[in-house]
Amino acid sequence: MKRSFRDEWVQRLRSGEYEQARCVLKNKDGAYCCLGVAGDVIDSDNWSKVTHPVWVITPPHPDRDYVQAFAFLSDNNEEALELLPYDVASKYGLPRYLQEELSELNDSGKTFSEIADWIEANIEIEDD
Repeated sequence: MKRSFRDEWVQRLRSGEYEQARCVLKNKDGAYCCLGVAGDVIDSDNWSKVTHPVWVITPPHPDRDYVQAFAFLSDNNEEALELLPYDVASKYGLPRYLQEELSELNDSGKTFSEIADWIEANIEIEDD
């Protein structure tokens, strides 16, 4: 992962500017999971409002099973809701296995600050 991308991502995770979401990159209220924050670093204009219901497991309330979320678009304009699209993420050093691990940290209740610490400690970086 390039140092400049990693540094901007962890800075935004710690900034307090993003409300944390679970199970979706960006929810209808504009809250993000940690990978959604990465997507916002990559291209903050690349979000598309999803017009069909999206199933999420949190918050666990029977009246809120569906959320109209925002999707991050791939280079082919395909919607990605839970993980960043491969074609975009691979350019930034975020392979699927790493996204799945980060998603698990996020959805299990780790704070953005804890996730930022994990990123700094566990993701190899290279200079730009």
